[in-house]
Amino acid sequence: MVRSVKNEDIDILFQWQSNPITRQFSRNPHAPSLLEHQEWFKLRINRKDEPFYIITVDSKPVGTIRLDKIRHDFADFEVSILIEPESYGQGIGYLALGLLREKVGNFPILATVYKENIGSVMIFKKAGYKKIGNSAYLSQGIQND
Repeated sequence: MVRSVKNEDIDILFQWQSNPITRQFSRNPHAPSLLEHQEWFKLRINRKDEPFYIITVDSKPVGTIRLDKIRHDFADFEVSILIEPESYGQGIGYLALGLLREKVGNFPILATVYKENIGSVMIFKKAGYKKIGNSAYLSQGIQND
């Protein structure tokens, strides 16, 4: 299940963002300071045109998934997904990508997935994302025949 991020999620998001395992495959490998995280969160939670969700299993937060606006030839949004390390390998990322698509509709979404992140590469491929560059994957959305 996914639900919209709330102000009270700030601490758990900071905890996840600060985890060295999480940072390993992030675009920026350095964990934010608490102040940097608070400033980012305050700005990000107010972007109503960029979906931002908490992923839950049995009402317990286990990750986050969001869309960020980008300027790209193939897509206007890039997906970012984070699963807490304790919940790796349970198929949560794949399910969250499907739930995100149900929430936001049918349009191209870009993902940056590093080849070293084998679990994420598998998840995005299973979810129908096609490799279009070194670390770029694209979902065209649901194709109607």
